[in-house]
Amino acid sequence: MRTILVSSLIIAAVLLGSCEGDSILNPDNRNSPVRLRYSSADSAEAFELALWFEGNYLPADSTVRKLLFNINYLRYVLGDSYPVLKENRFTAPWIHGMLLLRFDDSTATLVKDGSYDGWNLLDEFIRPDTVINSSGSPGHVEVRFDEPFNPLRLAIDYEKLPGVMYSSPNRLFSTNDIYRIIPGVVNGEMSYVFIESDDIGSPRWYYYFRYVDGEPVFVGVRPSESGHTAWWPEAQKNMDLFEKWLGP
Repeated sequence: MRTILVSSLIIAAVLLGSCEGDSILNPDNRNSPVRLRYSSADSAEAFELALWFEGNYLPADSTVRKLLFNINYLRYVLGDSYPVLKENRFTAPWIHGMLLLRFDDSTATLVKDGSYDGWNLLDEFIRPDTVINSSGSPGHVEVRFDEPFNPLRLAIDYEKLPGVMYSSPNRLFSTNDIYRIIPGVVNGEMSYVFIESDDIGSPRWYYYFRYVDGEPVFVGVRPSESGHTAWWPEAQKNMDLFEKWLGP
């Protein structure tokens, strides 16, 4: 029987069922008087952010709690001055718990008829729960997992299986397509690019925020068509890392 992992605050209380109205202290300073109330949507966002941040199959509970406070403290301190902080939610650059594979022709036949034994080379807990063969693209397979695993981490294991020609998460787009919060790490502390878009979803403004000595600060804002800005190379580096990030 496959081992089931239950972690990360019980997967952020099933990703949207966390205790509405609960509060959390600043995890970086237990003597801090700051205590924030958070919603189930906040919990789900923090789980997704922690899943991206750590780059493991599932994030540690401590990381979920830390980032839950981190992004909401940013909104608490600066949200009234910069509405974009409260208007956007973090979305990972892939669909968790899902992986896309392509097998060579002979192996694809084994996968399709259920006789492929390559899955047994994987640790039991990351073997697929569901395998869906593509009818329109022979050899292309979608594997799904009951747990919301980080697909970038899974892809590393699955690309080593016999007959696999291609292993990738689903929904890897450019940062300008749908993502409105681009997190990063600068000098060991979190930073965020918040993107304000127009009516058709194209970026209009980039707002850059950073933590400095445990406190959030506004660094600057620039229009999408702007030229050189002193802080932009730092923000751009984070944006370039966003889609391929596998932990600090």
